[in-house]
Amino acid sequence: MRIKEDLQDFLVAVVMPLAIMGTLTAVSVTYTQIIPVRSVTDFIKVTFVFSLIYGVLLYAYILIVEAKQEIKNIEEYFKKIEKRGIELMKRNLILLSFLLFITGSVLGFSLSSRYDVPEDIDLKSILELSEQEFNMDHVTFTYISINNLKAILLLSFGGALTFGGSTFLNLILNGINIGTLFYDSLIMEDVKTFFLLILPHGIFEIPALIIAGAAGFKIPYEVLRFALGKKEEIISEEDAKEFFKLVAISIVLIFIAALIESTITLKIAKSLG
Repeated sequence: MRIKEDLQDFLVAVVMPLAIMGTLTAVSVTYTQIIPVRSVTDFIKVTFVFSLIYGVLLYAYILIVEAKQEIKNIEEYFKKIEKRGIELMKRNLILLSFLLFITGSVLGFSLSSRYDVPEDIDLKSILELSEQEFNMDHVTFTYISINNLKAILLLSFGGALTFGGSTFLNLILNGINIGTLFYDSLIMEDVKTFFLLILPHGIFEIPALIIAGAAGFKIPYEVLRFALGKKEEIISEEDAKEFFKLVAISIVLIFIAALIESTITLKIAKSLG
């Protein structure tokens, strides 16, 4: 039943229009005597030939349309692959930054374990000495924002200009700083103070540093791919957009961290005496 319906649809949608067009064309050429038609048989032959020509042209048109659609599908497929590749690359660069930061933290913790911490020094005084963030003359949103912004620019643009060297070094150093402070807090049995003074703004500041690190590795990564013949363009428009997107996200996070650090963290530090 289904085959019969499909055949009827084919006859109505394709064969009949072709037959009509062929007949009209045959009438036209017969009337204008472009092709000599001396009998009904000749007329039928002319009609059949023109119907066949129109059928071939229609078939060719359908093939062209399908080919265009197939090309479009292929382009969309490769765009999806490229998008997935960009997302995967971004995750890998963020993971690389994270691992370098963790490596620095472990290194800082390990190096600190080689030295004795004086018993008369508390964690708060160490934090004040290392960062000077609890000095009333310095703890302002503007001051912290400027210093944090310098770190972000050094990680991102500095990394782009030094082929990732500046990014690598600064991620390690920032990690060492955290690892050292955490070790000192363990030795002095004051882990609570460490988390109270680091965690409020750190949940924004540390991701900002890691994302800025990913941005710093982005340009060197693309240059390396170009050098290895993996891409035709050294830095594409998409690459630049991705780089500035990562930088913008890290800047937003670092300003949020500065706001929290200049308000909430400061109040906590004052309450700890």
